[in-house]
Amino acid sequence: MSRRSSLQSNSKPVVFFSHSSRDAASLMRLKELFEKKTGGAIDVFLSSDGESIPLGSNWVHRIEQALESAKIMFVFVSQNSIHSHWLYFEAGYSYHKKAEPRVIPLGFQGVDLTQIGPPLSLLQGFNIRSAESLDNLIYTVNETFGHTHSERFTSQEYDDLVALSAPAYNTGLGVLESYIEDVFVSTACDHNKFESSREALAYLEAQFVEQKIRCQSIGDEGGFLAVHFEGATASWGYGETEEQINISIDPTVLEPYKDTLKILLDEVGSKGVQGSQLLFRFKPQIDALTELHKITARLRNTAAMLHTSYGITFHELVFWFGRNEFADNPNIDLYVRVEADELPMSRIRELLGLLASCGVLYLKS
Repeated sequence: MSRRSSLQSNSKPVVFFSHSSRDAASLMRLKELFEKKTGGAIDVFLSSDGESIPLGSNWVHRIEQALESAKIMFVFVSQNSIHSHWLYFEAGYSYHKKAEPRVIPLGFQGVDLTQIGPPLSLLQGFNIRSAESLDNLIYTVNETFGHTHSERFTSQEYDDLVALSAPAYNTGLGVLESYIEDVFVSTACDHNKFESSREALAYLEAQFVEQKIRCQSIGDEGGFLAVHFEGATASWGYGETEEQINISIDPTVLEPYKDTLKILLDEVGSKGVQGSQLLFRFKPQIDALTELHKITARLRNTAAMLHTSYGITFHELVFWFGRNEFADNPNIDLYVRVEADELPMSRIRELLGLLASCGVLYLKS
């Protein structure tokens, strides 16, 4: 039986995935996994899959048919769909049908449902931020239709869905990039190679010139103070116990410069990338939970866990929060220590998305 005829005859329960077309890649993969784990017992209507609306058909009419047939509507609220009038129309249409199907909003790709307004905020839903939260789709089907599907989503399947997310979510620093004021990278100067951080900066300038990277240096009688290159500045300073190299970098170029940063840290840092520290300074409209018990409560059942000595671990990262108390309106700072030999941009992006989706980082009201 074709998908079209099965929808018309209602031989199987119909579940409607309401979404933005910009999220089509990840939703098509989720649909494929969902149908496999429910043994083909469910028809999923996904308007952008190329199957639910056959070529040549009236797409508005087909969507109306699916809305009439669906017993469950999962509303995927992402950065791409959160302002979509069509998504709210579909949800409202289903909710006000006489049969009153279940309309369930889902926080997707870093969106936290606690941050959205009515009418969707009035409905019970959940955030998708792990394989375990994806399992709620199957639990809902079992509860609604009296099914007993026991298949579960794996962590790899969840990671694959994240990787298929829209480019704006899956590049740079993800959904929070526009809310980051600056990124600072610091590492202790390697005094086995250089007598001082100023000497290390002079070496960096020579490397930039050799690689034909445009730069300009600033110095005084004592030597180099800073080297500017497009999108970033390397300067010397004092850490808690020793001289260090500090790199201020605009958040929009952190990913393009990750290889350059690795070279800089490997050449002048005493530990290379591993052991270096990144500081993400957020704009004033972003705030965060800073009490450890509050943070860990919201990160339960995720890959984040308490470090044995300080902060919270997330894969090859260790993080904690602070505030820039010298500002008139103190900004929130996220400190991230790297425990890997490479700069793991995908993990950093994943961490920022997790902190936003769990409500650890949030927009001030």
